[in-house]
Amino acid sequence: MGLLSKEGRIDIPKTWLAFDSPNNKSDECGQLLISMQIIPKTEADVKPVGEGWDEPNENPKLEKPIEGRRVGDRLMAATNIDVGKLALPQVNFFRNFVIIGVIFGVVVIVLLIIMFLK
Repeated sequence: MGLLSKEGRIDIPKTWLAFDSPNNKSDECGQLLISMQIIPKTEADVKPVGEGWDEPNENPKLEKPIEGRRVGDRLMAATNIDVGKLALPQVNFFRNFVIIGVIFGVVVIVLLIIMFLK
């Protein structure tokens, strides 16, 4: 606490932490960027902050993530299945709709042919 009382705060700069896969220690599976400030209680009482995204959301302001939050993303994370290479291209909605329609049409035609050949 000597350093804190002399300078008034301790700033730990942004630092990347690497995480290894529990199955293979040589396989890096993620990174986390952290920074920290240790300030006196008097300053903390004047500038309160909330936990996580709770108000007051300041110092730093935390933005809610928008990627990886869909139902399919959660399902893939829970089942540990990677289907990233099977996803439709993210060009536009109309093109994806047409691709899905063509695939559906081909499946229906194949099923009708199978029904009539029996």
